[in-house]
Amino acid sequence: MRIFRRADGRFYEIAEPTYDLLGDRVISTCHGSIHSRRGGVHIYLADYVSVDDIALVRIAHGYVEVGQGRKGT
Repeated sequence: MRIFRRADGRFYEIAEPTYDLLGDRVISTCHGSIHSRRGGVHIYLADYVSVDDIALVRIAHGYVEVGQGRKGT
């Protein structure tokens, strides 16, 4: 699990590799805003995107990595 937060502290995103109910390897992301209830969850097939790909996009959009949770499955 990798955790990203916008430099101003308002927005966040959490990306974690996991498996879905059919046994496919997926990347699930949870994103939102600290000051509102806006946010959502996205599921990506790990065959097409990796957590590192998501990290590159987040960093390009002004996010910084603030932590890593447990290692992916």
